[in-house]
Amino acid sequence: MRTITINGKKLPFRLSYRALKGALRTTGLTMQGLENLDLEHIGKFAVEAINAGYQFEKKDTTVTLEQVEDLLDEDFSGLSAISEAIGAEMEAINAPKEEGETEKK
Repeated sequence: MRTITINGKKLPFRLSYRALKGALRTTGLTMQGLENLDLEHIGKFAVEAINAGYQFEKKDTTVTLEQVEDLLDEDFSGLSAISEAIGAEMEAINAPKEEGETEKK
């Protein structure tokens, strides 16, 4: 799991199966369409991944799209942090695994 910082706030970021599935559902994208993420998609992916991070940490905290957008309004550079985290998570998902190797948590 990763941590991203937006407007000085550290947020857990985990693009799990469930988070990816939820983000694809809410954006209407497919796995093949991930190269075409636009501004609106990135926010929705962030909500799903941050909430998955909180769930992984066993915290009852969640964020909404509006809360993520409010953070980005105050710190637009957070968009780069989200984009980089999405890219890194997708790279990890797509990385070939050795036989018997599992994903690190």
